[in-house]
Amino acid sequence: AIMAKTKNSKLKGLCIPAAISGFFGVTEPAIYGITLPKKKPFFITCAVSAIGGIAIGMLGLKVYSVGAMGCFMWTTFVGAEGVTPMILAIVITMIALVITFVIVYFTYTDDATAKKQAAVEDKETAITAEKGILTSPMVGTAIALTDVKDEVFSSELMGKGVAIEPEKGEVYAPCDGEISAFFPTGHAIGIKSDDGAEVLIHVGMDTVKLEGKGFTPMAKMGDKITKGQLLLKFDMEFIREQGYSLTTPVIISNTADYKEVKAENLGKVDLNKKVVSYR
Repeated sequence: AIMAKTKNSKLKGLCIPAAISGFFGVTEPAIYGITLPKKKPFFITCAVSAIGGIAIGMLGLKVYSVGAMGCFMWTTFVGAEGVTPMILAIVITMIALVITFVIVYFTYTDDATAKKQAAVEDKETAITAEKGILTSPMVGTAIALTDVKDEVFSSELMGKGVAIEPEKGEVYAPCDGEISAFFPTGHAIGIKSDDGAEVLIHVGMDTVKLEGKGFTPMAKMGDKITKGQLLLKFDMEFIREQGYSLTTPVIISNTADYKEVKAENLGKVDLNKKVVSYR
């Protein structure tokens, strides 16, 4: 729906791969790269999905195995009652898909940044915005995002940036701005910088599965923050003992709004070291 409505060609280009990966269960590109930064489409999706889940519950449909994601989860409804529960689950999913598409299509409008980008593209001129900078949110070692052992991040589908191998279990604000999202599990923080960059700090790989264990938020969604402010503490030893990597991507999720986003100063970094620039 966003692809059909936006005039930002770079955002259009993100929509199809994000939709395909989401259909097969990898929803991070669609969430962090497209819907969450736009806010309204994200909440619409959550609301309609909740209604679909309630419908499945009221019909008493059961799953007979766990672990499957995306469209593969439909097969888990096949069991003692045959394929009928699976068919009903597919029908409910498709209804939710259509309803969400219609609502988002008729409510979505490009924000000021996207409109500006579209105007620039129409005139075939380069973006000349002032260069922005993110300092390292951690003490550790900066590595290229493409070296992260997770296809969702290394493909840069969610946005460009850098990754940090932390040496200390603390996350600090890499810029001045506002916390636009602080997940209840504590593993991911969204920041809207004062100059319009939408920053995602994702502590570790698959750490959402810890359900908040090992994470201690030091701020909350909606807080105004300043560069260098402590946002989160996390127990590095505990997280490693649970078998999770601590590699932490720091990305600009609205990369499509910029001419250039690149990693800076790979190697040892402290809280004053520039790690990402954008313009």
